Amino acid sequence: MINLAGRWDAEKYVMDELKTAGIEVVREAKNLNNEVSVPLAGQLGKYHFTRAWYYYIVSGNVPLKVAQELYKSKTGKRDIRVVGHCGCPPPENWVTWLDDDGVKLITLEENEEITALFKS
Repeated sequence: MINLAGRWDAEKYVMDELKTAGIEVVREAKNLNNEVSVPLAGQLGKYHFTRAWYYYIVSGNVPLKVAQELYKSKTGKRDIRVVGHCGCPPPENWVTWLDDDGVKLITLEENEEITALFKS
């Protein structure tokens, strides 16, 4: 991906990138004040994509299986920033477990840390 910040032709790139990825292109005026100022965004189900300098930002909690599928490709390993991390780590390294209502569940490690605090 190329840096589109400040480019006059960014809209064409965003349109092509989203279409190539199979993501629906939607018009949005609110994206005109972002790093990449274009009236476009992507929508894939409940996930919303906006373009930043060299990458896309997705809103929402992406299910682990979906993130792992995206990460499998050469492009995914190079361009998908899990939790915004520029090193593009595997998604399973940054999992936040949620219940069906979207409430964060603690991990076994977090539980052990909390338990240790009360024992000291």
